Amino acid sequence: KEGGTHGTNTFSLNKDLFQYYEMGHQREKLARTIFKAVENGVRDVWTQGALLGFPLEGVTVCLEDVPIRGDPTPLAYRTCASEAFHTALQLAEPVLIEPIMKLEVETNGMNTGVILSDLNGNRHAVVRHVGVSGHERIIQAEVPLAEMIGYATALRSMTGGQASFSLEFMHYGHISTTRQETVMKAFLG
Repeated sequence: KEGGTHGTNTFSLNKDLFQYYEMGHQREKLARTIFKAVENGVRDVWTQGALLGFPLEGVTVCLEDVPIRGDPTPLAYRTCASEAFHTALQLAEPVLIEPIMKLEVETNGMNTGVILSDLNGNRHAVVRHVGVSGHERIIQAEVPLAEMIGYATALRSMTGGQASFSLEFMHYGHISTTRQETVMKAFLG
Protein backbone atom coordinates (compact mmCIF):
# COMPACT_ATOMS: atom_id res chain seq x y z
CA LYS A 1 0.00 0.00 0.00
CA GLU A 2 0.98 3.58 -0.44
CA GLY A 3 0.50 6.34 2.09
CA GLY A 4 0.66 10.09 2.15
CA THR A 5 -0.30 13.22 4.01
CA HIS A 6 -3.69 14.49 5.14
CA GLY A 7 -5.35 17.69 6.34
CA THR A 8 -8.63 19.61 6.63
CA ASN A 9 -11.07 18.49 4.01
CA THR A 10 -14.14 19.49 2.13
CA PHE A 11 -14.18 16.23 0.24
CA SER A 12 -12.80 13.06 1.77
CA LEU A 13 -12.28 9.76 0.00
CA ASN A 14 -12.30 6.99 2.56
CA LYS A 15 -13.07 3.31 2.05
CA ASP A 16 -14.32 4.04 -1.47
CA LEU A 17 -16.82 6.64 -0.27
CA PHE A 18 -16.71 10.23 -1.49
CA GLN A 19 -18.47 12.46 1.00
CA TYR A 20 -19.42 16.14 1.04
CA TYR A 21 -18.92 18.15 4.24
CA GLU A 22 -20.35 21.62 4.88
CA MET A 23 -17.58 23.76 6.37
CA GLY A 24 -19.74 26.19 8.36
CA HIS A 25 -20.58 28.60 5.54
CA GLN A 26 -22.60 28.41 2.38
CA ARG A 27 -20.79 27.27 -0.73
CA GLU A 28 -22.22 27.06 -4.17
CA LYS A 29 -23.20 23.43 -4.60
CA LEU A 30 -21.57 21.71 -7.53
CA ALA A 31 -23.74 20.40 -10.26
CA ARG A 32 -24.09 16.67 -9.70
CA THR A 33 -22.43 15.79 -13.00
CA ILE A 34 -19.40 17.98 -12.26
CA PHE A 35 -19.14 16.59 -8.72
CA LYS A 36 -19.24 13.03 -10.08
CA ALA A 37 -16.63 13.86 -12.74
CA VAL A 38 -14.25 15.31 -10.14
CA GLU A 39 -14.85 12.31 -7.89
CA ASN A 40 -14.06 9.90 -10.72
CA GLY A 41 -10.93 11.84 -11.65
CA VAL A 42 -9.64 11.56 -8.10
CA ARG A 43 -10.58 7.87 -7.92
CA ASP A 44 -8.63 7.20 -11.13
CA VAL A 45 -5.42 8.29 -9.41
CA TRP A 46 -6.42 7.00 -5.95
CA THR A 47 -6.69 3.40 -7.07
CA GLN A 48 -3.45 3.53 -9.10
CA GLY A 49 -1.35 5.04 -6.31
CA ALA A 50 1.58 7.37 -6.61
CA LEU A 51 4.58 5.05 -6.62
CA LEU A 52 3.97 1.42 -7.56
CA GLY A 53 0.31 1.22 -8.47
CA PHE A 54 -1.01 0.27 -5.03
CA PRO A 55 -4.15 2.05 -3.75
CA LEU A 56 -3.57 5.05 -1.51
CA GLU A 57 -4.10 4.96 2.24
CA GLY A 58 -4.24 7.86 4.71
CA VAL A 59 -4.72 10.63 2.15
CA THR A 60 -7.39 13.32 2.27
CA VAL A 61 -8.53 15.25 -0.78
CA CYS A 62 -9.51 18.89 -0.32
CA LEU A 63 -11.56 20.52 -3.06
CA GLU A 64 -11.80 24.23 -2.45
CA ASP A 65 -13.38 25.55 -5.62
CA VAL A 66 -14.56 24.41 -9.01
CA PRO A 67 -15.28 27.32 -11.33
CA ILE A 68 -18.13 26.49 -13.68
CA ARG A 69 -17.96 28.64 -16.78
CA GLY A 70 -19.52 28.20 -20.17
CA ASP A 71 -20.58 24.68 -21.05
CA PRO A 72 -18.14 22.41 -19.15
CA THR A 73 -17.88 18.75 -20.05
CA PRO A 74 -17.64 16.13 -17.34
CA LEU A 75 -14.62 14.61 -19.13
CA ALA A 76 -12.76 17.92 -18.88
CA TYR A 77 -13.36 18.09 -15.11
CA ARG A 78 -12.43 14.44 -14.64
CA THR A 79 -9.16 14.91 -16.52
CA CYS A 80 -8.37 18.11 -14.64
CA ALA A 81 -9.05 16.47 -11.27
CA SER A 82 -6.84 13.48 -12.16
CA GLU A 83 -3.96 15.68 -13.24
CA ALA A 84 -4.27 18.00 -10.22
CA PHE A 85 -4.41 15.09 -7.75
CA HIS A 86 -1.47 13.32 -9.42
CA THR A 87 0.60 16.52 -9.28
CA ALA A 88 -0.32 17.08 -5.62
CA LEU A 89 0.69 13.51 -4.73
CA GLN A 90 4.12 13.93 -6.30
CA LEU A 91 4.66 17.19 -4.40
CA ALA A 92 3.63 15.49 -1.13
CA GLU A 93 6.55 13.03 -1.43
CA PRO A 94 4.52 9.81 -1.03
CA VAL A 95 5.90 6.83 0.86
CA LEU A 96 5.24 3.12 0.85
CA ILE A 97 3.54 1.64 3.88
CA GLU A 98 3.40 -1.91 5.13
CA PRO A 99 1.36 -3.91 7.63
CA ILE A 100 2.77 -3.88 11.16
CA MET A 101 1.79 -6.95 13.14
CA LYS A 102 1.44 -7.67 16.84
CA LEU A 103 3.60 -10.73 17.51
CA GLU A 104 3.32 -12.91 20.60
CA VAL A 105 5.81 -15.73 21.14
CA GLU A 106 5.44 -18.35 23.89
CA THR A 107 8.52 -20.33 24.82
CA ASN A 108 10.38 -21.89 27.72
CA GLY A 109 12.94 -19.71 29.51
CA MET A 110 15.93 -21.36 27.81
CA ASN A 111 15.05 -20.00 24.36
CA THR A 112 14.16 -16.42 25.26
CA GLY A 113 17.58 -14.95 24.44
CA VAL A 114 17.91 -16.52 21.00
CA ILE A 115 14.35 -15.47 20.08
CA LEU A 116 14.94 -11.88 21.22
CA SER A 117 18.21 -11.76 19.31
CA ASP A 118 16.47 -12.93 16.12
CA LEU A 119 13.58 -10.48 16.54
CA ASN A 120 15.85 -7.49 17.17
CA GLY A 121 18.46 -8.37 14.56
CA ASN A 122 16.85 -10.18 11.65
CA ARG A 123 13.19 -9.20 11.92
CA HIS A 124 13.39 -5.45 12.70
CA ALA A 125 10.95 -5.98 15.55
CA VAL A 126 10.21 -3.58 18.39
CA VAL A 127 9.97 -5.72 21.52
CA ARG A 128 7.29 -4.26 23.78
CA HIS A 129 7.20 -6.74 26.67
CA VAL A 130 8.83 -9.90 27.97
CA GLY A 131 6.82 -11.57 30.71
CA VAL A 132 6.23 -14.83 32.54
CA SER A 133 3.11 -16.97 32.57
CA GLY A 134 3.62 -20.11 34.66
CA HIS A 135 6.69 -21.84 33.22
CA GLU A 136 6.42 -20.04 29.89
CA ARG A 137 8.03 -16.80 28.74
CA ILE A 138 5.79 -14.50 26.70
CA ILE A 139 7.44 -12.10 24.25
CA GLN A 140 5.29 -9.34 22.74
CA ALA A 141 6.58 -7.28 19.84
CA GLU A 142 5.61 -5.24 16.80
CA VAL A 143 7.08 -6.45 13.54
CA PRO A 144 6.60 -5.73 9.82
CA LEU A 145 4.65 -8.53 8.16
CA ALA A 146 7.27 -8.86 5.42
CA GLU A 147 9.87 -9.80 8.05
CA MET A 148 7.75 -12.74 9.22
CA ILE A 149 8.07 -14.79 6.03
CA GLY A 150 9.59 -18.11 7.06
CA TYR A 151 9.34 -17.32 10.77
CA ALA A 152 7.59 -20.56 11.71
CA THR A 153 10.47 -22.60 10.31
CA ALA A 154 13.09 -20.30 11.85
CA LEU A 155 11.41 -20.41 15.26
CA ARG A 156 11.15 -24.19 15.14
CA SER A 157 14.87 -24.42 14.27
CA MET A 158 15.94 -21.94 16.98
CA THR A 159 13.94 -23.63 19.74
CA GLY A 160 13.81 -27.27 18.71
CA GLY A 161 10.05 -26.94 18.36
CA GLN A 162 9.66 -25.59 21.91
CA ALA A 163 7.94 -22.32 21.00
CA SER A 164 4.78 -21.07 19.29
CA PHE A 165 3.68 -17.69 18.02
CA SER A 166 0.66 -15.72 16.87
CA LEU A 167 0.32 -12.66 14.64
CA GLU A 168 -2.40 -10.02 14.60
CA PHE A 169 -2.68 -6.93 12.38
CA MET A 170 -2.04 -3.66 14.23
CA HIS A 171 -1.68 -0.81 11.71
CA TYR A 172 0.20 0.36 8.64
CA GLY A 173 3.61 1.93 9.11
CA HIS A 174 6.02 3.75 6.81
CA ILE A 175 8.91 1.67 5.56
CA SER A 176 12.40 3.11 5.81
CA THR A 177 13.85 5.08 2.92
CA THR A 178 16.43 2.35 2.31
CA ARG A 179 13.78 -0.39 2.18
CA GLN A 180 11.54 1.78 -0.01
CA GLU A 181 14.38 2.15 -2.53
CA THR A 182 14.95 -1.63 -2.47
CA VAL A 183 11.24 -2.37 -2.99
CA MET A 184 10.96 0.16 -5.80
CA LYS A 185 13.99 -1.32 -7.58
CA ALA A 186 12.54 -4.82 -7.23
CA PHE A 187 9.18 -3.75 -8.68
CA LEU A 188 10.43 -1.41 -11.37
CA GLY A 189 13.54 -3.34 -12.37
